[in-house]
Amino acid sequence: MVDDKNEYCPYHLRMVKDVADLEESMKGFKKWVYSEFGIYRKKIDRYNLLLVSNLIVLVLILLKEYVFRPGAVTIP
Repeated sequence: MVDDKNEYCPYHLRMVKDVADLEESMKGFKKWVYSEFGIYRKKIDRYNLLLVSNLIVLVLILLKEYVFRPGAVTIP
């Protein structure tokens, strides 16, 4: 087990000890989403984030089924 107090431990490997740790990790995740994807809103609604992630998965499934299926027309 990884000790929560070890300063050499990467942040994502630390164990969540209580609700405050979980909230801190979610704040870090939201900051990463803001910086990575250029989202500048102050608050991301969790349902909007869930909707966007589900739409991305749906598009990937549709691409797999209709574009990258065996026998599909491919560009030589």
